[in-house]
Amino acid sequence: MVVISEFEDDRMVQEEDEPESIPYPVNGKIRRLRLLKNHATRQAATSSHMNASNSDFPAKLSLAVLTGSWDALKNEVCLWSVPPIDREGAASSLTEAHKISSINAGGDVVDLKVIEENGRPQPYIFWNNSAGEVRLATVKYDGKTQRLVPIRDTKVHSGKANSLAFHGGKEEISSGGDAGEVFMLDLDGLKTKKKFLAEPTAVECMTYTSRDTLLTATFLKRISVWDTRSDMRRPASVLSEPSSGSTFLRCMCQHPLQPDLFATGSEYGLISIWDQRKSNIPINSIKAYGSDVWELQFSTVNPDLLFSCSQQGLLLLWNFNGNTVGLEDRKGFVVDEKKIHVKDLVELPELGCSINSFDVDPQNHTVVSASDNGQIYVSNTMKTVL
Repeated sequence: MVVISEFEDDRMVQEEDEPESIPYPVNGKIRRLRLLKNHATRQAATSSHMNASNSDFPAKLSLAVLTGSWDALKNEVCLWSVPPIDREGAASSLTEAHKISSINAGGDVVDLKVIEENGRPQPYIFWNNSAGEVRLATVKYDGKTQRLVPIRDTKVHSGKANSLAFHGGKEEISSGGDAGEVFMLDLDGLKTKKKFLAEPTAVECMTYTSRDTLLTATFLKRISVWDTRSDMRRPASVLSEPSSGSTFLRCMCQHPLQPDLFATGSEYGLISIWDQRKSNIPINSIKAYGSDVWELQFSTVNPDLLFSCSQQGLLLLWNFNGNTVGLEDRKGFVVDEKKIHVKDLVELPELGCSINSFDVDPQNHTVVSASDNGQIYVSNTMKTVL
């Protein structure tokens, strides 16, 4: 049964212990933001920042932040050192964001992924763009500063690219575009290993729910489940069929502990929770915003928490169980509509000031988000269990 909860005008906000957010100017409109979480990478970013500002080494490592811009004459992927917030909400001794390095994005950045695993000594940074390309870069450190270094790029889409998807058990990354095609590329060479037509219309967002299961959402307003071991001529199943009342999806993400659960965000502010084993309709839906939901991310530590950002200029943290008691005993995601609470982490009331992207670092109790107003926001979530 689908439960529709209205939060747009009267959200159940936890008033106590509100986390503090600190803005840092970075200039330009940011479409995507990702954190580099490897300790050595953060240490190198801190050293680069310290050397540039002639500062003493701070007590806490700075945040290594990647941003991808859009709507500029020259769009870039940039690496920043951003001061962290400590557990009491105070800023670091480093007082401003420092741009360490940048690289030409080849067009508007559409999606951005970072891979800091699979045994690679340096991170792999992938993005796709408005020119239909997928590009790959990495970060190198010479002992004094870091720099973004391009590795290769390939044009795969006839139109604009829209989304990227990656699974840690595969040596490939998938890119979906406006023409409805999905290209599955090997990580190192960006050579096409397989391609298929998901729909005759744009693939808006994708996610892997297992090594061989890829979900796609298109402008036909349905979610298709693909077995990537097959010939990909038709989906293994379809979870939602188009209807006159449906809206197309902007984003989706998988639950980290229950792989069959995933969340979607729609063009009209609806967040839905799905179980691909049980039904072709959501198990729960919330009217969270009055406009597009751009990104979603589950907490990797607390199974009840979901982060979201929107065109409306709000970065929200949803607690689907309404409390943090007995978390060690709850291994699964709990949907209790009577206990749903939400916190505003960032609120930008300015007209047109969308929060387009964010990333979560639960080990350091931090959420970093980016907006069209040329600011990066660092939010302390120590007082909220991640």
